[in-house]
Amino acid sequence: MKVLQNQSEKQQEELSEKTDHIAEREAMVQSRFEGVNKTNIIAEFDIKGKISSVNDIFLKLFDYKEKDVLNKERSLLIPEKLSKSKEFASEWKEITKGKFVSDTFSFIGNKNKKIFIQGTYTPIKESSGKIQNILLIGFDITELIMRSEELKARETELEFQVEELKMLQEKLKS
Repeated sequence: MKVLQNQSEKQQEELSEKTDHIAEREAMVQSRFEGVNKTNIIAEFDIKGKISSVNDIFLKLFDYKEKDVLNKERSLLIPEKLSKSKEFASEWKEITKGKFVSDTFSFIGNKNKKIFIQGTYTPIKESSGKIQNILLIGFDITELIMRSEELKARETELEFQVEELKMLQEKLKS
């Protein structure tokens, strides 16, 4: 009887240690999620591409309220020409099959606001391995892209002006 009691106490102790370990791991996972959620743009989609959740950073950047985007097609956020392309459909199909895709993505916010996100589409699997949702995690690089485009336009303009000056200089020489 004493042996059974000792075994039971030992099992209770092991169970308690495992429970504590699991609770600690869950707290760490929750803390990581909160850190990512507070510092990154996050949007979650179902397999068909409907928006199932977004964080506050997403809402602020896109200038939407949650009710305006939840259960809407992701094409709401994509420039029309891109959303109708074969490449767009093909890429989504690959993501829903388990492929991670990291890139600079072009979006359209409320009032046709151009948005660029450096991010990753991540397939989220159930315990069975079946893909349940797609998670987009990224950060806003819109200002960087816009400044880069401005610099390219200025560079082109300066190159044109240099060519004009060269032509004028040749005319003055003759």
